Amino acid sequence: MAGWPLVIVLVGLAYGALARGKQDKGKLFRQGLMIGIAFGVILAVLAALTGSPFLTILAIAGAVGIVLDAILISLLFILGVWLGDLVTGAKGKPR
Repeated sequence: MAGWPLVIVLVGLAYGALARGKQDKGKLFRQGLMIGIAFGVILAVLAALTGSPFLTILAIAGAVGIVLDAILISLLFILGVWLGDLVTGAKGKPR
């Protein structure tokens, strides 16, 4: 599990280096956040439909965890994108 943040940063670095031009990091963060919120809401709704209060409480806690994970993953990805933009800028690659 300890290697996943490095993988996320490396994928972001590759995305930032291979995509032409500077990337809109705010847009990338919002997209990652919206995906996390969507997964969290889907999980909470599915658990609420079961009718079990215990599962609903667990689902809400899980939904919050998913949103927090999405924020962390998005920030790590954006760090990689930023580094990828710096690498392509240092190479003198046309933007």
